[in-house]
Amino acid sequence: MKKSGLSINVKISELLKKDKDLVERCNGDIYPLAANQDTAFPFIVHYRNTVTPTYTKCGRACDKVTFSVEIAATKYIESVELAEMVRADLELVNDDTLSDVRLTSTTEFFSMDAFVQRLDFEATIL
Repeated sequence: MKKSGLSINVKISELLKKDKDLVERCNGDIYPLAANQDTAFPFIVHYRNTVTPTYTKCGRACDKVTFSVEIAATKYIESVELAEMVRADLELVNDDTLSDVRLTSTTEFFSMDAFVQRLDFEATIL
């Protein structure tokens, strides 16, 4: 079955978990949608924001997807370093299912004793 934009979190997990340095730095704590409340810092959560299909006469051609990745850490510099790693792993990815991954915006904030970096991306699911 051909994957659609609804499966973007599966692809994001695959891409991020390929980076052994990233996995080691966050103890493998990379989650779709939410982390458990007792998850130790640092950790990464990614989630889909929107899926906009593009149609042709023959059916669905592709999906335009927006998604976010949030990196939470107790030290500010660690949150930024992990965000840089995530960006390097995702930005401009082009493969058989995902193309034109672009960083569209970033936000940082402090919440529940953690520094959080949020990276917002857009991509095309082929």
